[in-house]
Amino acid sequence: MEELRKSLSSDSLTTTLCNSVQALGRGFDVTSDIRLLYCKGAPGSRLVHLDEENTKDLVISDGVFVPKVSVDIECTREKRTTEITPVWSFHEIVLGVCYSYWDLWEFLDWWCVWKMT
Repeated sequence: MEELRKSLSSDSLTTTLCNSVQALGRGFDVTSDIRLLYCKGAPGSRLVHLDEENTKDLVISDGVFVPKVSVDIECTREKRTTEITPVWSFHEIVLGVCYSYWDLWEFLDWWCVWKMT
């Protein structure tokens, strides 16, 4: 049962990858549907020219590849990174959006003078 599940999963992955490659360079009607099935144009027609005569097996990961892909298409692995961003309070966000730090000090100076008058 486990082997059948892996086989079906592998077949689904291969089909999805092949459909993704076929969708490259074709348009979408975003007012309708952006699924790969509904790409604009007939299969093989593209808005971007790709060398369809010279092909290769596109390796996605260990043991996973898409056969007969144009040599113009590449798949590169990049190092995964996590961007760390600070957590701001509501007041910091409001002040940061409205004023730069220098403008904030000028604003506070003006506000204090105005309140005293």
